[in-house]
Amino acid sequence: MAIERDVSAHPTAEFPSLVSLAPKAGASLSLARDVTLIGSGPSVRLRLRSAAISRCHTAIIFDGAALYLRDLSRRSNTSVNGSLVAEIELHAGDHVTIGPFVFEVQVGPARPISPAGDRAIAAMTDVGAGQTTGIAGRTFLLGRTENCDLRLNSTNVSSAHALIFEINGRHQIRDLNSRTGVRVNGIAVKQSALVARDRIQIGDYELLYGISAIDAETPDANPIRSDDSYAADAPPANPPANPLAPPKASCSRPPASSKTA
Repeated sequence: MAIERDVSAHPTAEFPSLVSLAPKAGASLSLARDVTLIGSGPSVRLRLRSAAISRCHTAIIFDGAALYLRDLSRRSNTSVNGSLVAEIELHAGDHVTIGPFVFEVQVGPARPISPAGDRAIAAMTDVGAGQTTGIAGRTFLLGRTENCDLRLNSTNVSSAHALIFEINGRHQIRDLNSRTGVRVNGIAVKQSALVARDRIQIGDYELLYGISAIDAETPDANPIRSDDSYAADAPPANPPANPLAPPKASCSRPPASSKTA
């Protein structure tokens, strides 16, 4: 087992950090970025070499005040203070266990962690199947496996393909180093802010992001894309006939019979 971190990370008292407790104590990683990906794959921020760790295993999100964690793996071996979790807010002193690795959340006096602010309310519609799923938590995982909030059953979709998460009450989408990428309004993105009626392409699937019927009729003209300030394409002229529904209890669906590989 080994821990490797991005050499560009420079932990300071200004931002929260993860400090390794086991199997090797002392290593520290700044959580200054809005998304810190942890896993065994080569493109994550904190690389944990172990057979018990998925390529993209866990995400920690920091919006400048609140800090929260999302488990991305179907292995169900991420816990906080001894309890298995899927999504949870983090606080100073919390112990985060990811497979055989244990970390402590540390926060300097210069920037204490605040409670999470206003919640974003939104839903995703599968355009092909005409099915709408509410985004109930602060994160929303899209991928092929059963632990995803919206399961997209296609060989062109990675196990954990993309994550929708909140930053200051608004949603962004992050490609989780997937094989086929993520497109928003036809533009390939690594990470992107989302506004009403954005169309998201993941593998064979086209998804429509919506906040409310009113917002869908008056989307932002020039949303800021977080990585490269991408401008959104014009909203589609003919949105799907089915309106956005309130959040549903179930977030997975069987593959549509009309889909092809």
